[in-house]
Amino acid sequence: MSVTRRVRLVVLVIGLLLAGARPASAAYWWLTWLDELSGPGPFHGPILPIEVWCFGKKAVTPADFATMQQQQGTTTVAVPPGACRADRSNTLFTLQLEMGFWNDNPDPDRYDGDTSLKSFELIAYFPVHRIFRTDLTRVTRATELGAGIGFYKLTGPTVVDPDYVRGAVPLRVRVLPSELFYGKDSTANPKLRRALQAIQVRAGWDFLPGTISSASFNGLPSGQASNEFVATAGVQFDLGTLLWAAANREKTK
Repeated sequence: MSVTRRVRLVVLVIGLLLAGARPASAAYWWLTWLDELSGPGPFHGPILPIEVWCFGKKAVTPADFATMQQQQGTTTVAVPPGACRADRSNTLFTLQLEMGFWNDNPDPDRYDGDTSLKSFELIAYFPVHRIFRTDLTRVTRATELGAGIGFYKLTGPTVVDPDYVRGAVPLRVRVLPSELFYGKDSTANPKLRRALQAIQVRAGWDFLPGTISSASFNGLPSGQASNEFVATAGVQFDLGTLLWAAANREKTK
């Protein structure tokens, strides 16, 4: 795929996500949205993602291997993961803490809502080339699949229970647009490359196990749903990635 086609593809994906974002306030310039539950919603608001750690496959020299054999007393040596390289060629997986601060923007014909939602989710992202054991290319390096665990906290005058909490299982697809434009053997500044990876396009679902009922909210039509999936999408800026780049802790090949 040519660079021009990649540019068009990235612009198209971002454009489609932003078109559906419908932010509740112009202040939400990073444009994220969360589909409605079987209760309040849809929700709009900022996402604060922070990369906790990026686990990389550590390269081991024959001398290092011999030393570890002696230290561990076995020929089956356990090699601890190291830091990810800036080109992500050795990335095993990344841990990201995703915190959302949402306000509902309901259809007035459905209900007059005033519900706030806070979401806290820890997500592990795995590069596509690791999952499917495919070749390391621009596209497989830039695309990651994620899953994790977290919870929703709902508050506001429409919420009957002031301590209403729901468990959540986030399922994500994440794209790093910067990696579509870097070659495998690029000599680009690793610090700059890592910083650009902070710009991320993500979409997916949050699986909510259990049952959610309109009885938990004031002013909603009666009904309930079990084990539902809530769609989510947006463009985000990962603060943890920026901090890692600022600390220049990335490794080159």
